[in-house]
Amino acid sequence: MEEIIYYCFLISFLFFLILKLKSELHIFQLNSYRNIRYWRWHKKNFFNLKNNVSNGIMMLSTIFIFLELYIFSSIILILLFNFFIIKFIRKKYKKKLVFTKRATRLFITQIILSFLYLSFIFTKDFSNLNVLYIIIFVIFIFAISIIANIVVSPIEIYINNWYYKDAKKNLKSNPNLLIIGITGSYGKTSTKHFLKRILSEKYNVLITPGSYNTTMGVVRTIREFLNSTHQIFRAAFGDF
Repeated sequence: MEEIIYYCFLISFLFFLILKLKSELHIFQLNSYRNIRYWRWHKKNFFNLKNNVSNGIMMLSTIFIFLELYIFSSIILILLFNFFIIKFIRKKYKKKLVFTKRATRLFITQIILSFLYLSFIFTKDFSNLNVLYIIIFVIFIFAISIIANIVVSPIEIYINNWYYKDAKKNLKSNPNLLIIGITGSYGKTSTKHFLKRILSEKYNVLITPGSYNTTMGVVRTIREFLNSTHQIFRAAFGDF
């Protein structure tokens, strides 16, 4: 009986883990892969009702652990993991996760770090400490994403610097290009399209696509779309 529960727990947890890490990656992407923004998001949402209920159930499970009822605690967690698996699968997002090369590198690093941690606690001898360590891991799983981002940051810095230099070369190859920047808290996107419509009557204008609203988005626009026929390049200062 214990062995069956062990494998049910293991399978449920691994499915939950992959989907949870994917969800954390999505949050990280929405926060521009910045640790401070990601941490602030979690700090703001850590004590909301949804997290309070799930964390409360997991903390309740620790009571059964200390009462040496870890099998009962495992069953509770199996049900909770499966509930979240269904929830992750059914959830609809306004802005979906995009598996860019950067996101893929971060996701792989998240998985590697998670399994390194789990390799130390998952053993054949399923005990109350195993379940306790899993509970702690799930509650503070956002720390894995932060550590993973720190681990891959040297690689990302190197890649970004290469892209910056390549974009600069592209700009230098078009010395007559007029660059227009618009700053402000609101209305940059609408102003961008309004200006393009006016200027396009006479000039060949390039603007950053709506989804390219970060520094690397501007760099990507320059590298992939800017050519010698363009006369004006329009980007918001907020993009930088």
